[in-house]
Amino acid sequence: MKKFIIVLSQIILYWFIVIAISTIFIPLILKDKDLHNMIVGMVLILATIIVPLIVIKLKYFNSPKSDQATGVAGNISNLSPINSLSYIPSGQIQGIDNSKKRFYLKELIKSIIKILVTSALVFVIIIFISMVFSFGAVKSIYIQTFFGNQENYNKAVEKETIYDQSSLGDYQKCDKLELKEKQFCLWLASEKSLDTKICDNMNSTIYPTDSMYSQESCYINMAVEKNDYSVCDRVSDKNSCKSVFTRMDAQRKICGPLFGKDKTPRSSDCYDYAVAQKTKTACDGLVAAGGSNWKEECDISAGLVSTSSLSIVPVKVDDCVMTKVAKVGNEVKGGVDSGSSIEYLNGVKQLSEEKIPQIDSSQVGDIVQLCLRSLPDCKRLKSAGSFYGVNNISRGAVWTLADSIKKCD
Repeated sequence: MKKFIIVLSQIILYWFIVIAISTIFIPLILKDKDLHNMIVGMVLILATIIVPLIVIKLKYFNSPKSDQATGVAGNISNLSPINSLSYIPSGQIQGIDNSKKRFYLKELIKSIIKILVTSALVFVIIIFISMVFSFGAVKSIYIQTFFGNQENYNKAVEKETIYDQSSLGDYQKCDKLELKEKQFCLWLASEKSLDTKICDNMNSTIYPTDSMYSQESCYINMAVEKNDYSVCDRVSDKNSCKSVFTRMDAQRKICGPLFGKDKTPRSSDCYDYAVAQKTKTACDGLVAAGGSNWKEECDISAGLVSTSSLSIVPVKVDDCVMTKVAKVGNEVKGGVDSGSSIEYLNGVKQLSEEKIPQIDSSQVGDIVQLCLRSLPDCKRLKSAGSFYGVNNISRGAVWTLADSIKKCD
């Protein structure tokens, strides 16, 4: 009876350890509440079956050990270390010397370690079995949650497979998809393959002509990537296609080394390449390559423009010049601390009693286009200063401001 109680207590101990571990760690691994409750339930059932079998196996079917404890009746090592103490009469415990006490303490520690290791192994086995048996249920919950039913799930899998194939240039299965999905599928294929039949299969009305997924955009991209102007004949807006093609052709002439087999450089990369060449030919080519004021900015950045050229002041309304920012903020004389002020290399200033973020974010050396917008006009504008419009090319910011904060009397 005593042995039965000991075995039962060990079964309960192992069982609680396994359940405690699964209850704590499974929710950390599986975020879905219904899913981890189901797994914990299966662990509970399996633990109830497996734990007693393992404990009984360890208790009754292990080979006896040869170690003996002198002075203690029987072969203590045939018993579980925890149980060994229960077989020693209470009167004899007092007589055990220190060496024997250390022996029992050592055996007790070994037993505790054995319990923990066995519990961990049982936990791993149970979790593995649970996952194997519950895989179908897990997948079923996933499908039900995100797709509604098996049919929708199968369609989603097929669609992703087709997309993967089209991204490699294979567009043959795009016809299986719905209208917009088919258009996107063909667009993916056009990014990889230079076959104009891809564009031919696109719908011409489903997207606006300026959309990246439209048939027009597909043809234009094909013309540019293939460097074949004849493709523009398939586009309704031939002027637009010609403009894009001409700009890209100019970029090829300026920054040809940046073009690779599967690579088309950004316009900004082409501009940087032209500046790095520091030649007038490269900068002049930017006129056709596109980009507002690219040539002028390139000339200045490449050091092809003299300081005297940057010091010209516009004298007629709507005259524009290229110059650089010379001073910003408190360095500008005539400005106020609570406002914004800026001065250019040609001596023109702009002053404001209020903060203007575009001016405050400008830095010395920024390349700007400065245009005279109006002369002092006390009757109409009630301003004693001239107004200048500025395009800070380096920062992509624009503003209009007078060169004086004085008002007319």
